Amino acid sequence: MEKNSPSLYSNNISLSTRNYSFEVKVAKNGAKYLTISESNPKTGQSKILIFEDHLKTFLEELDKAVKAF
Repeated sequence: MEKNSPSLYSNNISLSTRNYSFEVKVAKNGAKYLTISESNPKTGQSKILIFEDHLKTFLEELDKAVKAF
């Protein structure tokens, strides 16, 4: 799905030895989704996809987790 999906937004940030990539894409069915990738020399790369219909709940839980810091 991801290789041919058009990108609406893309940004990379480097923090210490970790690199983070944020990208908003459009699936073949027209649904938007966010990919968050993390890569570092020790663990390789990991990626999560959050679809548009899950984004509100995901952000609410992320906000709770950040506030717990």
